[in-house]
Amino acid sequence: MTWQIARLNALAVSKVKKPGMYADGAHLYLQVSAACTKSWISHYTMNGREREMDLGALLNVSLADAREKATQCRKLVRLRHFYTTPYYQEIPFSSL
Repeated sequence: MTWQIARLNALAVSKVKKPGMYADGAHLYLQVSAACTKSWISHYTMNGREREMDLGALLNVSLADAREKATQCRKLVRLRHFYTTPYYQEIPFSSL
């Protein structure tokens, strides 16, 4: 089984209106709510439990930025950084 990464493009992201989760690959999803608000979500597993990290609204975070943040999120999970960082504290993405 091969993983397909970068399934979404900027045009597809701007046109999607139907509520749901749209996979870009590598655990990055575009979440569209019933009110047509769009945000980026990264899925990860910690201690056997699935979790989500909000990467920001589409208005503030571009597709390229969301892919970069998802990559950094995977690095944090691999380093188990989430154990030492409170959930309300800003994750220092720029320090990776």
